[in-house]
Amino acid sequence: MRLLDTESGRFETFSDPRNVQYAILSHVWSKREDTVYVFEQTFQDIVNIQTESEPDSNIFLKFSFKIQEACKIARRHGLKYIWIDTCCIDKQSSAELSEAINSMYHWYSCSTVCYAYLNDVVDKEDPRLYLRLFRCKWFTRGWTLQELIAPHNVVFLSGSWNTIGTKHELADLISNTTGIPSSILRHERLVADVSVAERMRWAARRQVTVCEDEAYCLVGIFDVNLIPIYGEGRRAFTRLQQAILERIPDQSIFVWGHRKHVDTLGSPRPPHSPDPTLSINLSGSQMSYLLASSPQDFTTSLDVTTTSHYALAKHLGLDVTLTKYTTTPFGIHTRLPLLLCYDEAGTPYRLAFLACQVAGKRLIALILRSAQLSEPAGDMEMLVGSLKPIRDLNIRNTFTFQDISHGYHRLATIDIGLIRRSRARPQPADVYIRHAPSSSEHALSRDAPLHEMLCVSSPFDKLEVKM
Repeated sequence: MRLLDTESGRFETFSDPRNVQYAILSHVWSKREDTVYVFEQTFQDIVNIQTESEPDSNIFLKFSFKIQEACKIARRHGLKYIWIDTCCIDKQSSAELSEAINSMYHWYSCSTVCYAYLNDVVDKEDPRLYLRLFRCKWFTRGWTLQELIAPHNVVFLSGSWNTIGTKHELADLISNTTGIPSSILRHERLVADVSVAERMRWAARRQVTVCEDEAYCLVGIFDVNLIPIYGEGRRAFTRLQQAILERIPDQSIFVWGHRKHVDTLGSPRPPHSPDPTLSINLSGSQMSYLLASSPQDFTTSLDVTTTSHYALAKHLGLDVTLTKYTTTPFGIHTRLPLLLCYDEAGTPYRLAFLACQVAGKRLIALILRSAQLSEPAGDMEMLVGSLKPIRDLNIRNTFTFQDISHGYHRLATIDIGLIRRSRARPQPADVYIRHAPSSSEHALSRDAPLHEMLCVSSPFDKLEVKM
């Protein structure tokens, strides 16, 4: 870890951040389109200044005002070293950048104090109003999520570098603004004890400059490692979820998108011949896949808690089995408790029960449908969600799900008592669920609005082309 000496302005390297006391600066990088643009000095800029400066000269006069002020406050608090991401990482080195991304959460957690610089908070205005209304850019950025959670001590500074308050003092207000429990902010509860879905929801409304950073900024939150590959686009978030599945046995990672409560018991009705028009493959829709495309998909993942596989098996009347995942480039092989059901037109679906609950008394199940036009004989290749609005799902020899969907729903929540009273029981089965669209399907989904516009626009012979 490379640190900046707040007294000499020189870099020093330490192999273990736990063996040194240092401050860390958390801030939003200035952009040229900002009202007040401040040039951000890079590692190369600082090295050039250090090389060109005389040994006895005041090197800080050549540093940016932001770096000067951060070092000044650290010195005032008796800290000899500080880490600032803009200048302490050599971003021209892909190896160093990868190490920094995977180590950053640890570096923030080991810091003596983290200074969160809110450059858009004016001293004369009530800073709490900015926090409450989410007007601070700092609270809207993806990277600052881990910078808020990881450090034990966070001091918020205004645009004039005056103290606003500490994370502990403002924890309740920050919790109301961000949705992060105050117990997490105060380090009274471990981040690892929070479900994957809830942690994703913390990042759902945050923004990043490049889409890959939606994944890279969360590696520390989930304690996983990921090699950054800028240019891979949405695949980065798919890789993050795959890394989470390998490390964390938490099926709430699949609990995103719209869900419908199921409360009604009904008379069983045998299915008639399926309507082939309902078997259209909607694989171009991201909602049809097991894994989410970004943290934004978890916006609606409220009140989701995980339960043990033992508790799930007890609720379903099954033997306990530990779920394993085998990932391929296009999908995931796994074994889940499935319950066969049919819609009003006879189209078969399966409810795949997860080790998750909502509101403490309702189980969560994925709504799965076959990826093929006909039912497979062996392992089932599945997509997620209903093909069209469904008024009834009939489970053979058991009960009816009334009005499960008024649109595209991926999930159903079922009262535990309803399951116990039914005669049919879910049975463990091997399934293969597609986890993400291919590149061509991504392109089709991306260009769909353009294709629709062209279909309703004027004929091409009426278009005027000027050279």
